[in-house]
Amino acid sequence: MSELKKGVLNLAGIRVFGFGELFLFPAPVVDRADMDGIAARVSARSFDIRSVDGTRLYAWHRRSRGERAVLFFHGNAESLADRIPFHDYLVECGWDVLMVAYRGYPGSEGLPSESGAIDDAHALWLYATCELGISAENLVIHGKSLGGAVSVGLCTRVQPAGLILESTFLSVEELARERFPLARDPVRILKHAFNTRERASEVHCPVLVLHADRDGTVPVAHGRALAPLFRNGRYLEAVGLGHAESLPLTDLNVRLAYGEFLAAVTGGP
Repeated sequence: MSELKKGVLNLAGIRVFGFGELFLFPAPVVDRADMDGIAARVSARSFDIRSVDGTRLYAWHRRSRGERAVLFFHGNAESLADRIPFHDYLVECGWDVLMVAYRGYPGSEGLPSESGAIDDAHALWLYATCELGISAENLVIHGKSLGGAVSVGLCTRVQPAGLILESTFLSVEELARERFPLARDPVRILKHAFNTRERASEVHCPVLVLHADRDGTVPVAHGRALAPLFRNGRYLEAVGLGHAESLPLTDLNVRLAYGEFLAAVTGGP
């Protein structure tokens, strides 16, 4: 469990503004000062960027060589500090890591939404390409869980070297029907579709889909069905793991395939 989740992710620390939002966006409540403190301890530079509508967003940059980067988009109950060991691994392998907190998440203004999260991801892309000068050919997008759905939305607008989806769902509708099978019509109360299935055909870059066979949050059937929907998709399944793990860290086969994918799509070692 991360530093931030110890004692903060409970009912008292969830922003509740409707059942659909609670289901999709149970953002932990953490002070900006605490986030900055963690950033300093892991040598991350914290900074602000603006989304297209002017919303101020909180972001981190963990620098390695400054030549290529992974844009990492976190899950729905996470903050920028929840995958530090995985980001350590990327930095050690020579990859910069750029992250942004979606609107309504720790450090950022506003209330979360589907369109807002995709706009926020796009703002990070523009920062990487325009401010840092990293070419699209050296940018790989990686989304975990909800972050995968956000990443697919972003990839309908931009063309990265590659896209990695980890533990991602086909759509909110399908996931909601599985999670709430006794509800009369759970989808009617959900305002954010995050229809990854529908958007997959608009993604043109190589895609690596990772999923764990014991995922109790997003069943493995989602990952198995998702990969064939992409024009250039590959699927890899982690055995004996669940939703919470960072699969490239905890499964050796996934780690090897992950490294090979990064090298293949960017033409680097």
